Amino acid sequence: MNRLNLIFMLVSCVFMSFGIVMAQKDASDAEILSESVKIGGNVVDNSVEQNPIEGVTVTIMRSDDEAIFTVTTDKEGNFEKTNLEPGRYFISYAKDGYEERFGKSRFVAAGVEVYDRIILRKKDNIISFFKKYDFVLWPLIIPSVIGLVFFVVVLVFIIVIYRKMS
Repeated sequence: MNRLNLIFMLVSCVFMSFGIVMAQKDASDAEILSESVKIGGNVVDNSVEQNPIEGVTVTIMRSDDEAIFTVTTDKEGNFEKTNLEPGRYFISYAKDGYEERFGKSRFVAAGVEVYDRIILRKKDNIISFFKKYDFVLWPLIIPSVIGLVFFVVVLVFIIVIYRKMS
């Protein structure tokens, strides 16, 4: 009886697998390829207000033939690229003064619209770094400067003493 149950389960699994495979459409079907893909989104900064960022270069690359499409965000931070073929796409976002961001690889099926909301972070420069961490940095910077001055004074003193001795 156990063998009969095992054989019945194996046959059922084979038929279910066959049914699933046959139910899927072939990606080379002309009907699927005739439908286009639309990729769009909105790019904002990482502030609390999440202000839109104008002029972000959005690069969309299809992985199968490495076709590259470039669009730029408008003053509301929106971008859109239409009439793309179905496939796997990599999307990157770049603008001067902001950290470059690479999106995840995405497979986009025919007739699908992809919409992403992307948050870009401003690059830190020395002034913004001090503004961000000044309560932590000042107790570290003051002793460092005093130590550097002490080192220079001792170095000058040693050089002067060495010259007098020779």
